[in-house]
This record gives sequence, C-alpha cells and structure tokens, in this order.
Amino acid sequence: METALWLTCFIPNRMGKQQSMARPRSVNIEDDGILSISWMDGTTTRHSMAQLRKECPCANCKIEREKLSQPGPILRVIDSSAPALKEARIVEFSPVGRYALSFVFNDGHSTGIYTFDFLRETALES
Repeated sequence: METALWLTCFIPNRMGKQQSMARPRSVNIEDDGILSISWMDGTTTRHSMAQLRKECPCANCKIEREKLSQPGPILRVIDSSAPALKEARIVEFSPVGRYALSFVFNDGHSTGIYTFDFLRETALES
C-alpha cells in the first residue's frame, strides 16, 4: 500500500483573502484495485482504478472517446501488450499544483490530470 500526505493548503481568492480548498489528506492504493482518498474535510472517497483509466481527462483520451461515439467504422491500431481496462492499476501518483493528482497506470499512460473536483464527483457510491 502506498500513501501520500498533504498539509492543509490555503489559496488566495480574487479578493486577496484566503480560502480553504478541499484537498486530500492521504491517498492510498489498495490491493483490490481501489484508490482511496481521505479528504481534509473528513470524507473518504473510493475510486476504481479501471474506471479512472477509462475516464481519463487528457485530450487524447477525450478524442478517442468521441471517436467511439461516432457512427461508422473506426480503424485503430490495437496494442496487445496494453492491459485490459479491468486490469488497469495505478503504479504511481503525484500532486499537480494545488488542485489535482496525476496517475501513472500500468499501461504507461500518465497524461491525465485528475482535478480534486473530478475525483470527488466520480467517486464510487458507498
């Protein structure tokens, strides 16, 4: 299990005053394919690593999802060495500024920036 810790962060708003931002207190990669995030406000969210990979917010993945939603044949190169989505695993993660996390998946993909808002909105139902 891997854990990262963050301290409370305050960022200035447009008026120059400081406001608290919901940030992770800890991030845990669990053995069952789940990413668990404990937030500074006391809540904990759980995320399927496969679902996070499938919903990657990077530009390339968004374009690929748009192609799949279009009618007609789609030609694409299939890389048989890439893991199936149900087997997607996060092998490393790091903070991106004060607003997001970046993940490296076992298929080598690492360009998605997962904002804290995105992570809170896409959490698994408890």
